[in-house]
Amino acid sequence: MKNVRVSVCAFDEGRIGHVKTTDAFDPGRVTRAMDMARTAKLEGADLAVFPEMAVVLGYQNNFQYAEEIDGPVWSEVAQTAKDNDIFIAFNHTLLEDGVRYNATVLFNRQGEVEGKYAKAYPTNGELTSPHDADMHVAPGPGPIVLDTEIGKIGFAICFDLNFEELVQGYKALEPDLILFLSMFAGGHLCEHWAREIKCHFIGSVPVNGSRILNPLGRLQNELHGIGKQMCNTINIDSKVYHWDYNNKLLGDLRRKHGQDIAIEFSDAEGVFLLSSTGSTPLEHIENDVGLESWNAYYGRALQNINDARSGKMTSQEQQGAW
Repeated sequence: MKNVRVSVCAFDEGRIGHVKTTDAFDPGRVTRAMDMARTAKLEGADLAVFPEMAVVLGYQNNFQYAEEIDGPVWSEVAQTAKDNDIFIAFNHTLLEDGVRYNATVLFNRQGEVEGKYAKAYPTNGELTSPHDADMHVAPGPGPIVLDTEIGKIGFAICFDLNFEELVQGYKALEPDLILFLSMFAGGHLCEHWAREIKCHFIGSVPVNGSRILNPLGRLQNELHGIGKQMCNTINIDSKVYHWDYNNKLLGDLRRKHGQDIAIEFSDAEGVFLLSSTGSTPLEHIENDVGLESWNAYYGRALQNINDARSGKMTSQEQQGAW
């Protein structure tokens, strides 16, 4: 069992009322946002996740406030992470070598940059801002997964959610968590990401619909506008398995490890989620019983299919032709 406590901080200042006509940035917004990170720590959170462009919503051009990583906004977030011994995932416009990026930065408990993710698929409006042709952002290189003390973490930002190329990129990297910092809720796309990548999905948005989903795409918690913050404990020592062949091992699994596991079935998809709830790591349980993860099973099936198509009938599972 490896529990990670995650706080979704749906900071929505700027969503209330009309777009500001002034360009005078209010630095108090950052402090008020960081109050939510301090609350997250009081709730025992290891990680606080904020929405996209959390402290510049409502201004005429979000990207004019771009700053380097040692700028005042990023620095206050970093200091809050350090002072409160908490990871913070925060989105703002990052300036690097004169280029602007819509970026999520993950700060660790020491207030250091654990890693950065630049939005891989900015919207048309972000690429060519209607307010100022020079105030645009560049697309990032694609999926990244950070191997941190609280798990393997991947990222997506708003419009990214529509691109299957990104899903498949993350699927190959096998993260424990996807952090989705956005201005739109994503709806069923969130469920697709969780199910396809087979990871926990954390969505933080400044409107209704911040969500926490498990690797089966099932809702664990959600914000509907009344509450602005929610904190959940997530067991990342879990994995999705296909029913075929593994079903023959369930009796042995329960006899040997019944007190240290939780099984959640998703019959329609023919899979189940297995979690270690005791002191024995899931990897040891898997090896002891001989379970085959869904990703491994999928890879084996695909290889067998390709072998069969090329005339290599080497697997006992390939009997006859269609």
